[in-house]
Amino acid sequence: MSEKRYIAEPVEVRAITNDKGTFDYIVGRGIVFNKWSQVLTAERPDGSRFQFIEKIEPRAMQGVDLSNVVSMVNHKLTLGKRAKGTMDVEIKEDGVHYQTLVPNTTVGNDARENVSNGNLEGSSFQFSLAKGGDFWDKSEQPYKRTITQFKEVREMGPVEYPAYIDTTAAMRSFDDVEVIETRETDFERLEKLYKAHKIKQK
Repeated sequence: MSEKRYIAEPVEVRAITNDKGTFDYIVGRGIVFNKWSQVLTAERPDGSRFQFIEKIEPRAMQGVDLSNVVSMVNHKLTLGKRAKGTMDVEIKEDGVHYQTLVPNTTVGNDARENVSNGNLEGSSFQFSLAKGGDFWDKSEQPYKRTITQFKEVREMGPVEYPAYIDTTAAMRSFDDVEVIETRETDFERLEKLYKAHKIKQK
């Protein structure tokens, strides 16, 4: 299962000079290390919801193959591919930074303009976890999730809504935590969930 995260980190258009000339790149930080996220909301298959915050440890990137990472706008429109030399990523102390060559296409030119005027104001990345690649602290709410190992980082790039709350996140890794949402006004539903939980434990 893949997850997406939206990061309120500024992106910018930067002119970068190399041996072939000067070109425009979209530059940002796609993954932030050791910083708690905003509150995220996830929904379980039974319809119950829970909230959590998470942080990513630097070791989560160890051994991750980034050779096929792509850069996309809003996870939909391709800007560049690392395998093609039109995108690059760099792991630093504070996170994973990316830079994408702005292509002379409608998508590229629109992205350049939208980053420059602030319409694309943050970054996002899509990932999957390695088995056992996170752990949860459910001693208080919102729950706390710490990511320790990615399996794959598929893409990162600029997005329109960096504060978007991902409602499909973390379901597989959260299954073992066995949270049942309680609602004082819905005793019948609570009783059903409790019985289902007890049956699963047998």
